[in-house]
Amino acid sequence: MSNPRILILDHTPTSTQDLSTQLTAAGCSVMAHLNTWEAAAYLLGEQSVDLVLATLHFVPQINQQPCPVPVVYLSQTTEQATQMPNQPTAIDILTLPISTESLVLTLKTIIERSNLTQRLSRVEVWMQTMLANVSDGVVAIDQRGKIQWINPAAEHMTGWDYRSALQQDFNQVVVIRSSLNDQRIDVIESALRNEPVFALPFERYLHARDGHATSITEHVTPLLNNDGQNNGAIVILRDHTAQLQMEEALYYQSLHDSLTGLPNRRSFQLHLSRALEYQRHHHDYSFAIILLDIDEFKMVNDGLGYHIGDTMLTEIAQRLRRALYLPGDVVARFDGDEFAIFFDRLPDLPAAFNAAQRIRQLFEDPFMIENGQEIFCNVSIGLELITSEVPIETVMRNADLALYRAKHTGRGGIEIFDQTLYANFSTRLHNETALRLALQRQEFRLFAQPIIDFEHSHCTGFEILIRWAHPDGRLRSPGQFLDIAEETGLIIPLGWWMLEVAAEQLARWQADPMMQHMTLAINLSPRQLLHSQLLPTLKSIFERYQFPRQQLHLEITEGALLNTERAEPILNALRNFGLHLHIDDFGTGYSSLTYLHRFPLNTIKIDRSFIQAALEDQRSLAIVRTIINLAQTMQLATIAEGIETAEHIQVLRELGCQAGQGYFFSPPVPLEQAADFSLSLN
Repeated sequence: MSNPRILILDHTPTSTQDLSTQLTAAGCSVMAHLNTWEAAAYLLGEQSVDLVLATLHFVPQINQQPCPVPVVYLSQTTEQATQMPNQPTAIDILTLPISTESLVLTLKTIIERSNLTQRLSRVEVWMQTMLANVSDGVVAIDQRGKIQWINPAAEHMTGWDYRSALQQDFNQVVVIRSSLNDQRIDVIESALRNEPVFALPFERYLHARDGHATSITEHVTPLLNNDGQNNGAIVILRDHTAQLQMEEALYYQSLHDSLTGLPNRRSFQLHLSRALEYQRHHHDYSFAIILLDIDEFKMVNDGLGYHIGDTMLTEIAQRLRRALYLPGDVVARFDGDEFAIFFDRLPDLPAAFNAAQRIRQLFEDPFMIENGQEIFCNVSIGLELITSEVPIETVMRNADLALYRAKHTGRGGIEIFDQTLYANFSTRLHNETALRLALQRQEFRLFAQPIIDFEHSHCTGFEILIRWAHPDGRLRSPGQFLDIAEETGLIIPLGWWMLEVAAEQLARWQADPMMQHMTLAINLSPRQLLHSQLLPTLKSIFERYQFPRQQLHLEITEGALLNTERAEPILNALRNFGLHLHIDDFGTGYSSLTYLHRFPLNTIKIDRSFIQAALEDQRSLAIVRTIINLAQTMQLATIAEGIETAEHIQVLRELGCQAGQGYFFSPPVPLEQAADFSLSLN
């Protein structure tokens, strides 16, 4: 340590003058040589002093006003030092005279010991403060297992106060039991054998004096001296209740839907797994799975707001709960507006179907929303009866297939899964994959069927038809793939490609005087008609290919016009763009006259079913006559489809039909051969 700073206090300064000189010579700093305690007390408050050397004369004064630094009393004789009473402020008594070396060594030792004591005292205060404020219970015991110290948290957890707990047996104050067998757990024995004890691998409960039990984890650490001998142990008790509650809350949330409180998909599948495991050992056990989807629920969210949708979903959950009968029945919310129901112990398919019908009946009453408004909704239901052990993935897949089928065969329906449904879906999935590959590999071919003008008996144009040149070597007709393309959205890229090829062909014909007036008619699917990129795509095509716009005819089926509000502005835009619009398969829809009245059409194409029956069925002939007369009245052109005989032509000419197409004139020919065919025919 650095040179000690010493204050000498002597009522007769001459008696310690030699001591002062001795200390200074030894390198000590003598701060002052005072003869009154008052002066010394003042100096101690103003300057930093390590130690006070005082004659025995000042003992009474120092006892009345304790000194903040160590005090060493000075005695002139050994007898005087021996008669000195045991004073609490005295660290040591030196008998003068003393050698300089012994004096300095003694003073430094006393100062270092005092500093160490002060540091230990501060550490003790810090530790006491820290342990008094931690949330963990801390208990100190000796090697006999007797409590030597306990912090406030441990007092609260055990119900024992500090004074009552001191010197008590640890196991009497800290009563820990196991939830497995309710046996008392002695965590001290191992610790006193110098074996650390950490949290034990099962639930522990600390039982307080009032009987209250707290879930805890504990950590016991042996206390060892320098020789490695055991002096006791420190036991830390951690209240596990909040963590358990949080874990339970997180576990609950992981298995339940936050909006409705119903079990979620994961919870449902766990329940299903247990049922399948039970079925593996009980072959007479059967149950049913229902997946249901709210029809057009997106309209509720988009039109009324998500808060209304959430209110409806909550009400739907409450209604579905009321459909459960057995304790093993479960209703869950999967995603959005999709729910699942597990019906336990349903013996056969009729019972399962009755359960599905009960579910559907729950939606016959309206849902009340804001301002007393009522909303009705339907559900599509997929049903599966499980009577034998199958993998859970197969169960969920089959129920999904049944729901998918229910949604696509009509809203509000119930579809029961069977192997035919799976086979059809597998075939459809295979075809969809093949269709995507066909687009990538450019396996599609365009054919053209001539449209013949009856008055001049020559070809005025062609209808473009698509075929799939399948890798198996056969041409597939549109009926074998267009429905899948429409459902999957592949009809969009396929349709754009057809428009591109048609435009390129029309532009090429402009250089041929015999073909420059020919028209090409191409079908627009419902998806294409309502697609946001229809007009931009057409504008781009006409910018790249130069030909009169009226030579591109767009054929639209009545099914594409069902969404009247969306279709009408699109058709007006197409007509204003200069394109000719045909309504295809006229007479097969439900609102044909409405279409003629509302939409800006150029031509009516009479469906082949009426043409082929007109020669033998007077009713069909009357329908054809009515359609032609109606078209003439509305100044629309007519084209008859499916002409196969000369008699068809004769009847249509007599009725005033202007043009026709069919195998009587020619089957569809490859588009690149259309010009040659037209020249030979004309």
